Amino acid sequence: MIAHASEQQVPFWTAHGLLMRGWALAERGEDVRGIADIEQGLASMSAVESALGRTVQFANLAMAKAR
Repeated sequence: MIAHASEQQVPFWTAHGLLMRGWALAERGEDVRGIADIEQGLASMSAVESALGRTVQFANLAMAKAR
């Protein structure tokens, strides 16, 4: 998703892909990489002025950081 959305210049879906990859990495135990992706995804979502799913993503970030 990230590669395709970046190639097609669709920043919303690029950000969403980062958030999903970050969550998946964190769930796999790769917290450092997961946190970095989630934080980058949240920053990108803010840049495109979207708050869709933001609460859930902040919860995912908090869980990854708590580990």
